[in-house]
Amino acid sequence: MKITRTFHPIGQGAFYTEEFHFESDKTYRVVFDCGGNENIIGNIVKNAFYHRDEDSPQTVIDAVFISHFDDDHVNGLPFLFQYYDVRNLVLPLLSKEDALKYSYDLCHIKGDIIFFKDLLNAMIDERVQSFNDCHVVHVSLASEDDTFDNTDPISISRLGAVTTVKSIKPEKSFDWIFACFNYGNENKQRTNQFLNELKKRNINTFTNLVYPNNVDKFIDEYKSDNNHFRELIKQAYNEVKGTMNGNSMVTYSGPISLSKSLIKHYHLRHIINKVCICCCGFYKPGCIYFGDYEAKGKNKWKKFLSFYNHLWNNVGVVQVPHHGSIHNYNSNINTDPKLNIINAKSKNSYRHPSARVLKEIVHSRGVIVWIKENDSPLIEIIEI
Repeated sequence: MKITRTFHPIGQGAFYTEEFHFESDKTYRVVFDCGGNENIIGNIVKNAFYHRDEDSPQTVIDAVFISHFDDDHVNGLPFLFQYYDVRNLVLPLLSKEDALKYSYDLCHIKGDIIFFKDLLNAMIDERVQSFNDCHVVHVSLASEDDTFDNTDPISISRLGAVTTVKSIKPEKSFDWIFACFNYGNENKQRTNQFLNELKKRNINTFTNLVYPNNVDKFIDEYKSDNNHFRELIKQAYNEVKGTMNGNSMVTYSGPISLSKSLIKHYHLRHIINKVCICCCGFYKPGCIYFGDYEAKGKNKWKKFLSFYNHLWNNVGVVQVPHHGSIHNYNSNINTDPKLNIINAKSKNSYRHPSARVLKEIVHSRGVIVWIKENDSPLIEIIEI
């Protein structure tokens, strides 16, 4: 059995893929987030997987995990649905606070507004079971004492029969799991302040956010010719102190148990300045896709460790949260040194990755791979 994990060069964004090749000739394809620089993301998505000729059926993607609704994590989805047969979309259910933040963001998103409005509705309303002819599976908000539970994971082939999930396996008998942690947004103060500012201006669209028609109404009115409405929204948003950050779901992909006998061969390949960098040998194969998770917060880090428990010991690779932002990185990530993947544009206004984060990783003996828009992908091959 061979696993191919690829970190794609999409600049400021997140697009990662895994392919599971079984000896039975069965192949499962999984995607983690799908966004990046708008001028290159379409072509990268199109060529992410092997294509047969145009007369053949579309290549199947068995599951797509979306961490959150930020543009640089979802703007490649229209291309993914255009070029592939996407079977299952795994989405975090949003809190009311996150729904408010992302509804405002949606008003400014580029691309097919109907596509992204339907996507946001699917993340808000647990009754939504289909999106763009694809089955929707929700990950509920985690409770305070939630921990990873391996008693009843769902195999990918059975995802179409469920509507909520915590953990998924490529195949029931295979010791590999996708475990999702949707903790929710702790910082409700700023979103509540935004809501109060809206109410002051007699904009009560978000009184009850569990119903998607409120999002539709808000966006339709914002996109209309009602300049006064837009101005009131902007005024309310500008009154909020600080930045409203939405929640980001974390996904673990790796073995349930770990022993050196599990891994027969490990190979890492990345090209920097036309020089191929390769390494072989044993490496912990588990990977954490952080998205934009606020790992720096003490409580959020505590909840993260509590949830993943022993799985954290299987992790050798991490996607550094929020492109290496100082506000999201936690130095405890590299207490046991790891391979740290950062996707960030070579020149960006956010100054990602933070120089302080890079120094903290190096001081912890972690390895940094900063994948920019003009780089080659980083490819891991794990043989089991």
